[in-house]
Amino acid sequence: MLPAGAINLVNALTGQTAMICASLMNRTLEPSQSWVPQGPGIVFKNVTPLTKAEIIDALNVQFAWRGVKMVTVDDKLARLVPLEKN
Repeated sequence: MLPAGAINLVNALTGQTAMICASLMNRTLEPSQSWVPQGPGIVFKNVTPLTKAEIIDALNVQFAWRGVKMVTVDDKLARLVPLEKN
């Protein structure tokens, strides 16, 4: 569990948020991850205690609003990929 306020993002860049998310997944952001979507900064603060999985889910909602999602590459790396268009 992460205590309330452990994550407090105010206008964070998507790339910065991706690094945090990868870390919560016990991975690092893939070094070749050279692109990230542009747009308004990410704002998120956990006001109640949350598990790592719950915070990862919340960050993935933020990513989805930007048209991407975080996926695992292997047991050490993660990357952002575009969401599939239906």
